Amino acid sequence: MEPTDVPASWGDRLHERADFESSFNELDGFPGYTPETLRGRVRSLQMRLEEADRHFRRAAELLAATTHRDLAQVALTDAYQREHGLLTGQPWQRSAPTILRLTDEKLKAIDSLRKSMDALEALHDGRPETALSIYRECLYTYAEAGPERQALWHLGIAASEVQLDEPDEAVRHLEIAGLFVCDPLCRTLGRAQISARLATVHAYLKDHDGAHSWWDFLTHVSCPESTRRAMRKRAALIGQHSDELGRCVLC
Repeated sequence: MEPTDVPASWGDRLHERADFESSFNELDGFPGYTPETLRGRVRSLQMRLEEADRHFRRAAELLAATTHRDLAQVALTDAYQREHGLLTGQPWQRSAPTILRLTDEKLKAIDSLRKSMDALEALHDGRPETALSIYRECLYTYAEAGPERQALWHLGIAASEVQLDEPDEAVRHLEIAGLFVCDPLCRTLGRAQISARLATVHAYLKDHDGAHSWWDFLTHVSCPESTRRAMRKRAALIGQHSDELGRCVLC
């Protein structure tokens, strides 16, 4: 078994069902740094942050010990660890190259995820111009991306514009992000994640009606109640980070 092997269609089931515990249990019996990274990813989504830390650190140990490294999987591992680091307030040291020459569709998706992490870090660091530039680049370079990615990039643009004191433009991009979330092709996990983040940004802007509408939307997403609780808990932590930093951030 290769260190990058995972159950067939595992990612599709995670995104379609947003059943975290079921997805975690499916990884039983799969060794290697990619399954261990995905265990960390699921625990991070569940807001079981200490457990996620352990899985991510184990994945890093496995990756360091292997001589067979799939560049795309290294980039995926790197992106998920960096996002978790932003969430916990403990930045993760980058392990993947800054520039990847990726061509096929799967690798392009991973590269767009890496760039999104660059933008998230820029938001946290108070570099909204950099974040805005990256998000716009993603929209241009990956125009064929699905509704979840499009929604996340417009949401990132909105957060950047909040930091730049451009609230009208921010609201416009929040509305565009919302349209993508309502797209029939937007999968369950994307709907749950992004609706909670939309609510958080609206709340940061003191738009309580807008925040309430997205919290209400989340209650109607067809996913386990435990997933909704995790999304609310994550959103609360994002709001706390924004308040502490004095600027609108995402993670």
